[in-house]
Amino acid sequence: MALTTLAVNRAAVEATGGDTGGGGLDGDWQYPQTLGSVDLGPGNSATDLDAKNGMVYLTSVASDKKKSDFFVVNAVNGQAPFVAGSMNTGDGLNAVDVAGTYAYAVQASDEGQLQVIDVANPSAPLLIASSSLPIEEQGLTVFYLDEKVYVGTTAGAGAEFYVVDVSTPTAPAILGSFNVGASVRDIWVVGNLAYLATSASTKELIVLDVSDPGSVAEAGSYNVNGVYGGMSVFVAGTTVYFGGGGGQKSFYLLNAESLSSITL
Repeated sequence: MALTTLAVNRAAVEATGGDTGGGGLDGDWQYPQTLGSVDLGPGNSATDLDAKNGMVYLTSVASDKKKSDFFVVNAVNGQAPFVAGSMNTGDGLNAVDVAGTYAYAVQASDEGQLQVIDVANPSAPLLIASSSLPIEEQGLTVFYLDEKVYVGTTAGAGAEFYVVDVSTPTAPAILGSFNVGASVRDIWVVGNLAYLATSASTKELIVLDVSDPGSVAEAGSYNVNGVYGGMSVFVAGTTVYFGGGGGQKSFYLLNAESLSSITL
């Protein structure tokens, strides 16, 4: 008999809604292959997903705004996934993060950017709140942590980063914001620090101190030479995994032990 011990930070897992992973690695990773797939229909392009307990939550943007843009896919049997439920929120959705029985999505619209969807019943997702940000720009990305969501938007005349209290999911309340001066394409939050992948040409990575949501402040930044803006970011410990757009290289590992002097 072989015994395996797994250690996990339960508080961290609960705070993010389960995004810290920890399921282990199985299968032949040298030769990955498609296990199953679903089709959202003609003219519908998927934009983001989140997975919880065998269910996959998909957002999309369609050529026809009357089409569904939020899908719940039952993937318990990975060889035969199927759309269990869907709904239309409006102009299309760019990103989603699921925590508990709620999906927090951002809309490809200059109003009602934050959408809160009750997914307790996978076959009948229900929009329970639609909140507009004080900027007429599209919502691009969203990250949930500890009853707050962090929202990034396209570049505009005002702030492109927002901290929103969702302790009452039916009544999201903006706690604070920060003017990045560029589009915020991805967000990863650890503790009191928010790591942003931005479209800025000299600050593709920006780190914000969000310990006081009412007074968000820049804690560090990094200029990733040779890329055309940041596209994605993931943080583990003091290592930042950064994806860039275009250029000679597009994947970077950064040492953020010292936020005032982030290094490659």
